[in-house]
Amino acid sequence: MELKVEKKLIEIISQFQGMTLKNAEFKEKEVKGKKLLTLELVFSDLGIYRTMVLIVDKNITVNECEDIYESVIK
Repeated sequence: MELKVEKKLIEIISQFQGMTLKNAEFKEKEVKGKKLLTLELVFSDLGIYRTMVLIVDKNITVNECEDIYESVIK
């Protein structure tokens, strides 16, 4: 992964540090003919709510998740 991409992701993730997860919801979307699976995570702290949305290719996630998981944890 490019360093600038990694830096941006860390900056985004750090906004949620210390916040409590309040809700998580999976949603299926289709964009330009490609099926996507989104996970919307809602965090809260002291009345401030923030939403993180993770988007993955549904075909990869559903069909190849075991292979990807095994590769990632090695």
